[in-house]
Amino acid sequence: MLKKTGIYFLTLSTLALIIFLMTFSHAQHNKRLVKKLNLSIEDGSEHRFANEKNIRNIIYALQGPIEKKSINQMQLSLIERKLKQLDFIKEAQVYMDLDGQLNVYIRQKKPIARIKTASKNYYLTQEGALMNMCSWYSPEVLLAEGIFLETDVKMLKEMIQYINDDELLKNQIIGIRKISQKYFILLPKMGDYVIELGDLLNYKDKFEKLKAFYRQYMELLENTTYKKIRLQYAGQVVATKI
Repeated sequence: MLKKTGIYFLTLSTLALIIFLMTFSHAQHNKRLVKKLNLSIEDGSEHRFANEKNIRNIIYALQGPIEKKSINQMQLSLIERKLKQLDFIKEAQVYMDLDGQLNVYIRQKKPIARIKTASKNYYLTQEGALMNMCSWYSPEVLLAEGIFLETDVKMLKEMIQYINDDELLKNQIIGIRKISQKYFILLPKMGDYVIELGDLLNYKDKFEKLKAFYRQYMELLENTTYKKIRLQYAGQVVATKI
């Protein structure tokens, strides 16, 4: 019985010592000064909404110069929450490592088009969300002009992604204009003609017809003045000269 009691007491003492050491180590860690900020921005070279300067300025505005702060003074959840509130940020993670370094990971939203109305400009993202423009960076994306309803946005996003994923279409189409609810036109990169798409239904079939037309008549397009190329007719492309 005494032997079991001694083992029990020894176990409790060891556990208490471990808890004390962990608590002491944690307290000592929290008193250390922050060493540096490590900032990682996914796709930072492709999309430059987030950059080291503006993210660092946000952190410093919230915390002051972090190199003079102890680890327990850092409000990591506040920094992460503020970063997530930025319109161009899709994901933000903020954490401190054991070496006393503040690590910030940023994942940006990816615009695929700039939507222009009579009163406002904003971006359509890869996820189908709308995103405000910013003053310091303007990506080269397809332009969509007109008033787009919620029912338009999903199909518009899919159609623009289809254009962006196709090398031929991507190099020929620079814009979409909504004329009415069932009438859209495409704006080509070269030439003064317009491409009548009609409605957005069956857009893949229409683009396949356009690609076939381009492959066959690309040189003719460069030497002939066209006014319109019409895709809305089943099974054919109608090109009208001026």
